[in-house]
Amino acid sequence: MANRHDVLKRRGEVRVRSAMSKQYDIPIRIADVLIDLTSPLSAAELGIEERLGPFRMTDAREEGRRGKGEVRNSPFTIHPSDFPLEERSEKGEVRNSPFTIHTSDFPLARVALRWEESAGPPASQGDLIYDPGSIWKMYRTGTDFYASLAYQGEGQVAPTQGVIRANSAWDDLTLTEQRTGANWRSLLNLGAGELILRAAILFTGGLVFHSAGLDDNGKGIVFVGHAGAGKSTQLGWWLPEPGVIAMNDDRVAVRPNAAGAICYGTPWGGTANIARNHQAPLAALILLEQAPENDIQPLTPSAAASSLLARTFLPYWDRGLMLRAAANLNVLLARAPVYRLRCRAEPEVVPLVRSVLCSSPTAS
Repeated sequence: MANRHDVLKRRGEVRVRSAMSKQYDIPIRIADVLIDLTSPLSAAELGIEERLGPFRMTDAREEGRRGKGEVRNSPFTIHPSDFPLEERSEKGEVRNSPFTIHTSDFPLARVALRWEESAGPPASQGDLIYDPGSIWKMYRTGTDFYASLAYQGEGQVAPTQGVIRANSAWDDLTLTEQRTGANWRSLLNLGAGELILRAAILFTGGLVFHSAGLDDNGKGIVFVGHAGAGKSTQLGWWLPEPGVIAMNDDRVAVRPNAAGAICYGTPWGGTANIARNHQAPLAALILLEQAPENDIQPLTPSAAASSLLARTFLPYWDRGLMLRAAANLNVLLARAPVYRLRCRAEPEVVPLVRSVLCSSPTAS
């Protein structure tokens, strides 16, 4: 294993190369988590515009950085000089502002993510602590995690294509990738982006479920189930209904709030590729099961917990993160109703589900 001097030297070489080129600021907001990506490559050069473009901050600027790395025209930068002194109270509060800043305009968490290029397959550091058997493995050294990602071709073992270095809070990250071939696209489109969101959202009380989500006229419904449970089929029955917006076909983020909970579409939409940047107040979590007859029943939090955990993308590589995920689920179960839906694949399920939904919750 390389010693610390070699590791720092390699990192330094990557950063020197990056510093020689223009730095782009690419803010990506998913489920109210701001991933503030900085990169010597633009979003187009990274190949993330199609997948992550709908989740880009629309008023962001990619005009480079000033001498000390400050971001110009950042939508999240507010300077005291922006307001006349007479418009400030003794405590510094802004009075008579020409514009209003709402707390909902700001993300609940900010993740600093730096993208760096490697001349060869990037290397992980530390000891292997988790190996799910495909695509990625997790290593650890000190308080830092290293996720090594490799997408294999048919019958081939692929070299490592990307490595995520993360601190223990998952808010200071580096993604190192090797660009290969004319059709190269960053792994932010795939496992790298997913893994970052799954971990970072835990620190804001959220979880990502293996699920399909929709907005039924202001009521968020999340169908939770393993592959083959009928999530895509459910979306197919609901889409023709007036006022229904499909958010995601495979991965939906959920977070409790003061009024109940919110569900969010994410960029990773499964085989149907339904991935809309949309959120809605959560009306119900629904555990799907195929059955010969249609039936929907409420579940108590204790009855729902184990089934939902089994369908949640969990951070098995770290005990502290697992405890946080379990705590998040407990809060969610106290604020959002859960039902078990046993059903056939038929449109009659739509009115059945609607019959149990409570009055539309209000997002905070």
